[in-house]
Amino acid sequence: MGLLKTYTISADVTAGVIDAKKLDGEIKGAGVITNYTGMVYPAGSDQFKVYGEALSNEAGLDTLVQVHEAVTLAEYKTIKNDAIDTRTGELIALGYNYAGLQFSLSQNAQINILAIDTTRDELSYPIDHNNIDDTAVHQLVDATDVHNMYLTALATKKAHLDSGTAFKDQVRLAVDKAGVDAVIDNR
Repeated sequence: MGLLKTYTISADVTAGVIDAKKLDGEIKGAGVITNYTGMVYPAGSDQFKVYGEALSNEAGLDTLVQVHEAVTLAEYKTIKNDAIDTRTGELIALGYNYAGLQFSLSQNAQINILAIDTTRDELSYPIDHNNIDDTAVHQLVDATDVHNMYLTALATKKAHLDSGTAFKDQVRLAVDKAGVDAVIDNR
């Protein structure tokens, strides 16, 4: 048993990165090495070494290493969808515009506008409502004004969520990493 082969990740692996545990399992399952004993991959290194008794199919091992993908298509899609979720959250954090002012869509602000809307017929008017950065106040004059503000907040959040879903639909339809990369969240 001994060192059979040394690979340079940046030169020998098309993706330019490896998942050592996954690659070890792929080599073990491929049957390209007689009495495979494992691989050594020092963290952060650009090389890894393969050990065993003998190479039974060197070309097969080379191909396996070359096409190894540290991230599966499903994992790649998850990463892309997480980025879409992050962008959706950023857009929601910008708030919504009502009566020429920008208002918060933070979780607390959403709870507050829902509570105000739910009780709009029992409230005393006018009600002062601060904008997103507390630099201005909008006076809600009646139940209709409250409900219109609530509907504007709801529509703004829904539009951001729906636009994110449209990008995620494109990701779901992608059949390879290039297809996932072609989905550009330009919101």
